Amino acid sequence: MNPYLPYFFGPQAEYYVQASEEIETGKVQFNGAAFLAGVLWMGYRKMYGQAFITAVIIFAENLAEELIFPPKNQAGNSSAIVTILINLLVGFISNRLYVNHATRRVNRILAENSGASQERLTDLISQQGGVTWYGPFIVLGIILVTAFVFTLIAESLGVKLA
Repeated sequence: MNPYLPYFFGPQAEYYVQASEEIETGKVQFNGAAFLAGVLWMGYRKMYGQAFITAVIIFAENLAEELIFPPKNQAGNSSAIVTILINLLVGFISNRLYVNHATRRVNRILAENSGASQERLTDLISQQGGVTWYGPFIVLGIILVTAFVFTLIAESLGVKLA
């Protein structure tokens, strides 16, 4: 494991160091916070790209469901079930996503600052990593923009989203 990763992990670094070691051994993990908060957890951990991709998947699934099963023919709403399944998937893959995200970011910082002192590197890595309480609000903005775009797509296809 990269010795700079704990600086990137910030709060709960011990948990993610252990998760990183377990990922290397192939152990399957479940992150309850990621399951419950989903894309908001990703925002908290500064994983904005992953949050956007997850939001797109959820909205695309909802659009596909409306296209395949129009509301008048739908016996029940499976969106809630699909959302729970997506959150379960997020719960199971979140630690791997986060460790991979952290590793890529740390390696990029190290490559871009190869002549920097260890103190400077740890400062840069700590600033880039960690958590932020405004991250979930950024993700909410991402969700609103994504929802707007998918609403426009749905309307152009003649689909009324619920």
